[in-house]
Amino acid sequence: MSPSPSAPKPTKASKPPQRDVTPFIPEWTSVAQIGSRDVQALPRISVGENGFSLPDPQDANPTVYAWDMEGAKPGSSRGAVNLVAHTYPPGQVALGNQLFDELQVGDVITVHGSRMSLDYKVTERLQVEVADYPQGRVLDTEGSSVLTVTICSGERLGPGNWSMRTVWIARPMK
Repeated sequence: MSPSPSAPKPTKASKPPQRDVTPFIPEWTSVAQIGSRDVQALPRISVGENGFSLPDPQDANPTVYAWDMEGAKPGSSRGAVNLVAHTYPPGQVALGNQLFDELQVGDVITVHGSRMSLDYKVTERLQVEVADYPQGRVLDTEGSSVLTVTICSGERLGPGNWSMRTVWIARPMK
């Protein structure tokens, strides 16, 4: 899938330096093996019987990330920058499915804003039962600066209901 034409994408030559990054609102991300995807800034909602507090891509858009605008911004000195993407049943295409298949420890996720960008290196990939979802860690506002990406995974129990969550934790590269 190609990125939305809504925001101009800088080339590698025009990519701003990462020194002295000021916190910014993410507009799109890029991962080498997946490509570029838009980011929607959204408030948290409670999802499911566990009351997960994460944003949900509007209109169940399967091609974009939702950014938790109540969490940290990329470039913040503390707290988790939270991204969420949808997973669809096997045989259908969604960003969550691509992340599950392709994103690994050591990969780089670049988060772009209107005037700057920041690279994050994936340091952990967790797959946990829904009951064991590390919500406190993902929604942390006081700890070290990290980027988290959450998708549904495991067995599909019904529309929007999956048995597991896969979470990637990435640290800023400076």
